[in-house]
Amino acid sequence: MKYIAAFILILLTSPLLAKVSVKAVEVTCSGSESCKLWESKIAGMKGSYRDEEHVSHYLKVLASEGGFSLFTYEFDELQKKLHVSLRFKPLVSDVIIDSSIPELVTIVEQSLQIKQGDFLSEDIVEKEKKRIASLLSQKGYSKTQIDVTSQKSENSVVISLKIKVLEVQKLKEIIIKSQSQTIKRFAKLKLERFRLKKFDSQEFRQELEELERELQDYGFYLVSSNLSLSRMRGDITATLSFSNPTLFGFSLKENGKDQKIVFKTMIRDFFKKYKREVDNTLLINLIREYYEKMAFRSVKIDIRKINTKNTYEDHVINYLIRVEAKKRLKLGSINFQGNTVFSNKELLEIFKKDASELIDGDLFDKDYINSFKDKINYKYAKKGYVSSLVTDPILDYRDLDSRTDITYKITEGVQSVIDEFEIEGVSQAVKKKLLEISSNKINQAIDPFALEDDLKKMVKYLNQLGYYKAAIVRSSESKIVSYSKSRNSVSIKVKFNTGKIYTFGRFIITGLNKTKRYIVSRKIVFKTGEILTPDKVKEIESSVSSLGLFNSIVVRPVESLSNTSATDVKIALTEKDYGAIEIAPGYRTDIGLKLSSQVSYSNLGGTNQSILVKGQVNRRTSLRALDPIRREQNKSLIEYNATAQYNKNDIFLSYIDYSVASSFQRKRFYSFDADIQRLNNTFSKQLTKSMTVSIRHQYEAINQFEAVEQRDNGSFVIGAITPNIVYDLRNNRVNPTSGAFFNLSTEFANPTFLSQNEEDLKIDFYKLVSRNIFYVPLPRGVLALSIAGGIQENLATKKIKDDSGNPIEVDGKQQSEGYIPSIKVFRLTGTDIVRGFSDEEINRLVDGSDIGDKRIQTRAYMTNIKIEPRYFINDTFITGVFFDAGRVFVDDWDLGELRQSAGITFKILTPVGTLDFDYGIKLLRKRNTDGSLESPGRFHVSIGFF
Repeated sequence: MKYIAAFILILLTSPLLAKVSVKAVEVTCSGSESCKLWESKIAGMKGSYRDEEHVSHYLKVLASEGGFSLFTYEFDELQKKLHVSLRFKPLVSDVIIDSSIPELVTIVEQSLQIKQGDFLSEDIVEKEKKRIASLLSQKGYSKTQIDVTSQKSENSVVISLKIKVLEVQKLKEIIIKSQSQTIKRFAKLKLERFRLKKFDSQEFRQELEELERELQDYGFYLVSSNLSLSRMRGDITATLSFSNPTLFGFSLKENGKDQKIVFKTMIRDFFKKYKREVDNTLLINLIREYYEKMAFRSVKIDIRKINTKNTYEDHVINYLIRVEAKKRLKLGSINFQGNTVFSNKELLEIFKKDASELIDGDLFDKDYINSFKDKINYKYAKKGYVSSLVTDPILDYRDLDSRTDITYKITEGVQSVIDEFEIEGVSQAVKKKLLEISSNKINQAIDPFALEDDLKKMVKYLNQLGYYKAAIVRSSESKIVSYSKSRNSVSIKVKFNTGKIYTFGRFIITGLNKTKRYIVSRKIVFKTGEILTPDKVKEIESSVSSLGLFNSIVVRPVESLSNTSATDVKIALTEKDYGAIEIAPGYRTDIGLKLSSQVSYSNLGGTNQSILVKGQVNRRTSLRALDPIRREQNKSLIEYNATAQYNKNDIFLSYIDYSVASSFQRKRFYSFDADIQRLNNTFSKQLTKSMTVSIRHQYEAINQFEAVEQRDNGSFVIGAITPNIVYDLRNNRVNPTSGAFFNLSTEFANPTFLSQNEEDLKIDFYKLVSRNIFYVPLPRGVLALSIAGGIQENLATKKIKDDSGNPIEVDGKQQSEGYIPSIKVFRLTGTDIVRGFSDEEINRLVDGSDIGDKRIQTRAYMTNIKIEPRYFINDTFITGVFFDAGRVFVDDWDLGELRQSAGITFKILTPVGTLDFDYGIKLLRKRNTDGSLESPGRFHVSIGFF
């Protein structure tokens, strides 16, 4: 007996003990330029496998990418060598459409399902020939001859489709049958353009559907059409029959005022619903129901139906509707009877919470009042009173129908207490934990609405333990919840089918045509034997997505063929098109007419490197953003910005990203123009899902000219190191509705980092900026709050002296050897703008001068606050109001001196952020330097604001 037991044990455990080691891989490949890539993919199969079946399964998953006419393997167990033979189907390098008819070529090109880059198979060609012939027949080319030829090279094939038209069908005649002359006229005007032309049946039917809608809008509410086609010698005759040609018209006056527009769509849809002419009773009920929803109790409705004919002898039925609705029903007292669990006050608070607009306005709302009984039942059920019953509201009209008291009668029933909570299919330790995480507890009242969430939490907990496919057993024989006859106790019995624990075996990457395998594999955080959970699978998806190289990423476990827990994970990828050319002419209110272009290519050599070259030229049409003196000079200047950038992710396999950029720019600033050359080197690293740190060295050579102040003319060299930290907790980066965003950066500029250090000027300063944005969810909206602040300080404070050793003073101030260059001084612009103010207005100091006119030898400060409640009209449009406050300061910071504005905003959601249209009004206007009063407000357009 013991030998039999040992034999059975060996049989059961042998799949677990078996190990296949692949130490060498050899690939024989032909038929494609992709052979090198596949040799690399299969070379990555070196390692340990459970058995040869595991090797086979791995290869099957790889082969599922398709494109092979041969995919076989042999495994030499003695040499531990895997040999794979591949042969690809020919790759379509081009598809040529040959026809003497240009329109036909366009139709086929737009619908062709054989694309350049596809693998070709003969059955696809034959199916495509039939499909194209059918499509062309619908487009009017009733008979065509399609000849397909292929020109093969070693790895690819060029497909040629020569299409010859044998017969074109034309619409010879349109016969319109209707008792209505108006319908005939409508149809003839609408469809005449098709006559004696190539007959496109699809387009003709679409036009007919539109004709029906137009006739219904005109008043033929019940009209319908029937189309029949007859063919003779290639010519088509279309016979169009219209039924129900009665024309309906109506006028509706409420208290003597015309209300036709309000009811037109409602009455039209009412007729279409019944598909017949409705009698006065039905129509009166429809109108009365509408007014009752508007809180009108006593409504008098008079309908007169007049049969007549119009000038075209069409049968017309006119409804003359008169409505008297002068008194809206007020809401009286809200009463409750039979309630002991909840007080009248508690139930009344529920009634008023989330009430309709009518209820909020102290008006009667029939729909809300009837639906409120469900809210009461929900409240009781949450406390375990699952058999509670609330009757329909009792309405007591009083005060001559001006006010209505409402009474809800409540039968509370008994409270159902959980006396048994049984969990099957798991260990005692796991059962104990599942009971702990459940909000429903034994010896407590049941909350049936929370139970579903409890079950989801339990399944999720089992998933986290590695039971990847854990599920609740639901069957007709087993009820999860069972109540006693008296309903005072309840039993909960949950049975789980946990399946086996999944552990990570190997990952199988498919879809890589250009990207190197190691680029993706480095983002996979699993180790062999680690427990596999849905959250960790999502983590892989998110990590691979951060590369920005793929249009789609699907990560899923691959079912193991054996009983072992080790499970392979398939990562199916679809690569992006990595090259892009963009040209964008346009106009901006701040920089005028502009033309920008960009050429980019990402994933160079398949190693996630990218290059970007972009340029922009612009000419301002308004000089309002410049100093008044410069505006008077009225000198024009073509501005430009040319940038070249190179990015390399994971440099030296370190998980640190690197970027270098060089730019040449000519730009107009408030008090001067400048030519700027920059060189940036940036290193960044994502520490967690939410936190990213970076450090940047920037070298700038600046030549300032045409300055208002002579001291601002000249050249500056600024070298700076800027450490930066970003903590992003937003739920969505394009349109966040909750979370927060924090950004802290400090720029250190001094000679150590290659800043200017000469006799007449030493550049040595720091600039600290903190930006913090919070998003608080609101019903159908969000409250966005932005708080930004900054301080910058000149550190080159040594006082300079003249040749006699006396301190040099300007305007009573001793001059230091350094100051903060004007180009680096805080200005509220871009994301820091205070809406409602121009650049000139918001960047004035408390004394009225512009901050750009100051020589900053000490400190400067910046403060910006934005409060914006937003309302989501739909998935695309957002509106809201805002309050902005902000100012720049020198030497002293005073919160009481902030400039303030308020206004309205309208936003359109785009893939890169919201397109914002804002109008801000100053809350306290001041006078300009010339004594004139500031403008009351200002309109702003921006994208991706905050």
